[in-house]
Amino acid sequence: MMAGDCLGFPTRADWKRIYNSSPFQGLSSLLTQLESSDLGRKEESEDRLGLLELQRYLHEVKQRLGDCLRSYVLMIYYYEKGIPDKRWYQSPGRDGHTIQYYPDFTDTHFRIKGWFDFYADTFYYKLFSAWDLVGHTMKVAYGLPVKKVYFTTVVEALSKKNKPLYDCLKELQDSPAFSTARTIRNDITHNCLPSVAAFGVCRSDDSKSVSLNVSYTTSDEVVANAQEALLLFAKTIVILLTCARGKSA
Repeated sequence: MMAGDCLGFPTRADWKRIYNSSPFQGLSSLLTQLESSDLGRKEESEDRLGLLELQRYLHEVKQRLGDCLRSYVLMIYYYEKGIPDKRWYQSPGRDGHTIQYYPDFTDTHFRIKGWFDFYADTFYYKLFSAWDLVGHTMKVAYGLPVKKVYFTTVVEALSKKNKPLYDCLKELQDSPAFSTARTIRNDITHNCLPSVAAFGVCRSDDSKSVSLNVSYTTSDEVVANAQEALLLFAKTIVILLTCARGKSA
């Protein structure tokens, strides 16, 4: 696919419309509130370096979410052009093929999906990067002994330091939407892409066989999960703010 195959770019009106109907609404305000809080530190704390470190991490969270927003808008822009992948294979296929992937696609649909997948992948990278940076802020704010800092590892460390906060974030982390988003992100990074229809090789001790990729994730499912994941990120910030104010989340 050549760079000239971008099939257009969102207008100012497109950006505004997609943003205004997205879960990003209100996130900026929540992050501003978080910046003015101390995430559980006492106001009289003399750890100026720690506060400086918190400010740096929170600034980075906003930067990553800015990238996340750009990726989201472009993902939705291409999604709205139409990606008929609900029926992602048929068997038998046309022209004597045993199986045919994307039977309802035209050449244009393949180009649209290529750009959709690119921005969807970037969206998940940036969102979980922002989540991990939230983990860094919690590590500093609560003095957690975590060496490999990820959102999930910091949440686990909170169980011995701040049980109410741990309980709230653990419930969020165990939600189906977060689990799905994490699986999509991990597959994008480490495994076969979840939104690419293809065969798979199944291995056992005494044989191996070829089968359908039964874990294909449609564009509808990606968009729905992306929106749920953004709502969970916003809920993460609300939980931190509530606990920082000394209330039950």
